[in-house]
Amino acid sequence: MLVVVRRSLTPDWAVERLPSEHRAVLSHARAIYLGEEEERWSGGLRSGARPCADFLVDAIGQQPLR
Repeated sequence: MLVVVRRSLTPDWAVERLPSEHRAVLSHARAIYLGEEEERWSGGLRSGARPCADFLVDAIGQQPLR
């Protein structure tokens, strides 16, 4: 079954499924995308961005091709 979801809602779905150490990074990225926050990556957000991206790329790569 194919489910179409607005792009602005997709990170909410994904954040709920992420390990806790990656949630703040994706939530912040979503807020920037929606114009709710300025793009400032400092402290834990900055150091967590690469591990979060690596986790997401790996998780996507493990999905079966359709």
